[in-house]
Amino acid sequence: MYLFSKESKLNDSSLTHLLNHDEYPLFDHHRKLVQDETNRNRVVHELLKSCGGNSISYHQINGHQGALIRVPTAGTSGQYSKLLKRKGNFMEQVLLFMSNSSKKLPCNDTGATNEAATCIIQYLFDNYEEKF
Repeated sequence: MYLFSKESKLNDSSLTHLLNHDEYPLFDHHRKLVQDETNRNRVVHELLKSCGGNSISYHQINGHQGALIRVPTAGTSGQYSKLLKRKGNFMEQVLLFMSNSSKKLPCNDTGATNEAATCIIQYLFDNYEEKF
């Protein structure tokens, strides 16, 4: 997981905006930390670990709930199939977040989870119809 793309360097003009104190006071305060990719990765891993290891829930600036969900790397679609069979996998994290943030149904309601799954299935069908 990379906070910035591997190809980017902090000296690039595309990343210098992250050191703008007014917009990014934490990055500016920890300037040395964000300049080193290894340190950035360690910060992300520590944040994930402190929140249970798989996802980070937070309040967005607009006040809505948000989530950053760890999606592991797999070399093949078969490996992803195995990962998806594990309890608590990243797709379950996505469904849990979607169902908990649903305003129509109470949290942890099976209906909310089914509604979230239906939404994802509909997206996949709409965008990858030939595979169905």
